[in-house]
This record gives sequence, structure tokens and C-alpha cells, in this order.
Amino acid sequence: MQPRSFNPMAAQPSAGPAPMPRATGRARVQPAGTTTAKQAPAKRDAAQALLDPADVLAKMIHAWHTLDPNGSPTHFPTIAQYWSWMLGEVSLVTGWPGSGKSWIMLFLMLVKSRYDGWKWALLCPENMPARKLVNILVQMYVGQTCNPKYHRMSFEQYEEAAKWVLKHFFIINPREAENLADVAGVIAHCKEVHGINGYLIDPWNSLGDSLTDYGGREDEMLKQLLGYLCDFTEDNELCGIVCAHPSGDARPKPGAELIVPDQYKVSGGRMWGNKVDNVIVINRPYYETDPTDTAVDFYVKKVKEQPETGFPTPPGGVRLHYSRGSYRYTDPVLGTMSNPVSPLDEKPRQLYEAYGCNDLARIVSEKIPRKDGRDIAPDGFAPLTASSDFDAIPADMLPGGAMTVRLPHANE
Repeated sequence: MQPRSFNPMAAQPSAGPAPMPRATGRARVQPAGTTTAKQAPAKRDAAQALLDPADVLAKMIHAWHTLDPNGSPTHFPTIAQYWSWMLGEVSLVTGWPGSGKSWIMLFLMLVKSRYDGWKWALLCPENMPARKLVNILVQMYVGQTCNPKYHRMSFEQYEEAAKWVLKHFFIINPREAENLADVAGVIAHCKEVHGINGYLIDPWNSLGDSLTDYGGREDEMLKQLLGYLCDFTEDNELCGIVCAHPSGDARPKPGAELIVPDQYKVSGGRMWGNKVDNVIVINRPYYETDPTDTAVDFYVKKVKEQPETGFPTPPGGVRLHYSRGSYRYTDPVLGTMSNPVSPLDEKPRQLYEAYGCNDLARIVSEKIPRKDGRDIAPDGFAPLTASSDFDAIPADMLPGGAMTVRLPHANE
């Protein structure tokens, strides 16, 4: 069924020459059930399939002078060199039940909204009715519970936060948009009317597209649906996040520890890796032995655009923590190893407003100037040119060990 009154494949207008398609190797397809799904392609002059070299060069020159090719930052220093928000890309996120894959992606979106004003469309059937989904974001925003059983936020805080969330997150009714074409239509509408920057589909198996429309072959269904979604996301210059549950055996043998899943454990296996741009895995390493432990390992298993989007993480991933009291994910780089801080906490946000960076150690080590040009160091320390800068910072907040690749990011 075609989306009602929407054209999900329509690219949005932009200044300058139209964006040049990336050489993705993806066949332009429509999901089964749309009006063009089973029509034979019309024969055309082969020369029409060739791009005009002059047009390609013009767009390259325009991009050189006007476009930042790098992804936009997550504002988590620990994640920064491995993954960023890249417009036009689709990222698969997977992890075992209870790993927090949905919550961490919602939190990353919330941080991006708070820092840079980004907006999102959400399809989250498992967190409906909508008030439950909004409550999750409100609690993260305020850093306090909505639950009257505990010390909850005031009604004034709740109302103000809810209004802010609903200005930045647009919730898709899963009963009105059941298949991918319908969902894409609503997302395109949000892009045109509300200026969203990205979307979340969580989980993938909540979509109502039928396997029988693809001859009962899951690989063929994924090939067409993911190809369609990647083209749609690229054409509309959005950041796409798709959460999918892993399948198959969770342990190599009975009694063994849970394995860390990857794209090959998601139903459909290799086709996910073939189609999506990035693969992210969220894992709680101590969840089975100590459910109260809040360590969260963030893995990036695939990055298509390197170094622009990032790089795959080391085999063990990188570690964050979840704060149960504040409903926020924390980054040890923003505080200390014993007292990690969240990007939504007050101090990192103040640093970002003043310096365009929320990482105090980086501000000092790279001598990043204030946006307003004043020669005032953070927290009243001596000017950043002084030799005593590093003496004023706790040792575990300073860059140490092997130097990592420093990538430039948009919005910095």
C-alpha cells in the first residue's frame, strides 16, 4: 500500500546543486505492496544511465566549499572517534533483551537535541501508549523519576520537560503506519513539516510487511526493504536508527556466558551487514551475574564511511555506565573513573556553551578558546596558555596512554 498523501522517496529541496548520489551499489527498489513493486522496468537509452562528468565535478566543487564531510558529534567523548551522527546513513543497533539498546539510543538522541536542537521521528510500538515513551525521555531530560513511589520531580518540571520533548520528538502511531512504506511516508512528512534530522524504528520486527510478498524468503525481503530504507534515508538526508533483536543461540554451549551478538545474530544475518551503513551492539557484560551492575559496553562492528563517520571499536568495545538515579548514561571522560558524568549534566553543558566542547581535558590539552574570545579558563583556572594548566586538573581527567586518532567533527 502506498503511503497516504506522502511520497517517501522525494528528496527535500536544498540550497546549491542537488546532492550527488553516493556510489552505494544499492538497487533502487520499492517494498512489495507499493504500486511499482512488481512492474517490469521500462527500457531506456543506456546513455541516460551515465552521470554527466561536468555535473559531477560541479557538485564536488560545491561540496568542497560548503559541506563538512564528517559526522556530527554524539557529545560522548568515549564514543567520538568510533561513531557519529552522519546524515544519509542507516545504523543497525542490536543487543540481547535487557541490554538497554532502546534506551541508550533514545538518550543519544536526547543529548543531540539538547546540545544541537535536532528533532526526531519515533516508531516505538513496544513503548506505547505514547505517555510511557515520553516519560522515558522526560526522566532522562530532568534526571529524576516521574514515579510517585519515589522522590519524583515536581509537576512544573514534568510539564516543562514534556513540552520540550514533544517539540523535538514526533511519535508515530504504529496502528496507523504499519508497513515500511507507511512509516517512511510519515517520516517524510515530519522532515517536510517539522524539519526532523533523524528517526528511530524500534524494533524492526514490529513492521507489518509480509514475508509472503517476497516468496517466503527473508533474505529477499531484507534486501528490498533495507535497500528502500537506505535510499529513502539518503535522499532525505536523515540519520536512521533501526533496532533489531538478535536470534539463535545466545551461548556457545550450555552454561557458558552470553556471547556478544553482532549483525550475523540478527534474523536475516548477512543481509543486514550488506545493506546498512553501520552496525552498533549494546551489551551489559555483568547483567547475568549482577543485574544491578550498570556497566554498558558500546561496540561498533561496522562503519561504512571511515573516517568520516568513525571507526570500528576495539574487540572489547568501549565502556559507559547507566545511572539508575538520574536515568542517564554517563561517560568517564567527562568526569573521573570513580565519578563519571553525563553529557546532560550541568557542567558539560556549560563547557559546551562556552567552548563548543564538553570535554574539559580536551579543552585544556588542545587550548580550545572560548567562543566569546575571553581569556578565561574553565572553572577559574589560570589562562589556558599558562604552564600550570595541567597541574590544576585531576590526573585521571587528562589524556593518557596511547594517543588516539583525532577526528574533526561538525558543530565543533
